[in-house]
Amino acid sequence: MKFACHLALIAALSLALAGCENEYSVYEETKAANTIDAYQTFLEQYPDGVNVADAKERLDNLEWAEATEIATSGAYEDYLRNFPEGLHAEEASLEAPKLAWQEADWEGT
Repeated sequence: MKFACHLALIAALSLALAGCENEYSVYEETKAANTIDAYQTFLEQYPDGVNVADAKERLDNLEWAEATEIATSGAYEDYLRNFPEGLHAEEASLEAPKLAWQEADWEGT
C-alpha cells in the first residue's frame, strides 16, 4: 500500500515538473520571438504560470514602444485601455490629450 502511494506521488510530481519544463521552454520561445502576439499567446496558455509577471512586464513595454512609435492619441489611448495601471500609464495619460489637441488643430476641427 505504501509503495502504491509513493508511486502515485512520484507520478504526480513528474507530471507537475513536466508542466513546468514545458512552460519554461514555451516561455524561452516567447522571449526569443519578443512580439506582442507571442506574449499574449503565452499569457493565454499559462495564466497562472511562474513567468506571468515577467511576461506582463515585457508585453507592457512592447505595447508602450508601439504606442510611442505610432505617436497618435489613439495609440496612447489603446495602451491605456490595455494597461490602465501599466508602467507607462502616467506618461500615456499626459501624452494622449496633447496629441488629440494637435491632431484636431492639424485637421482644423
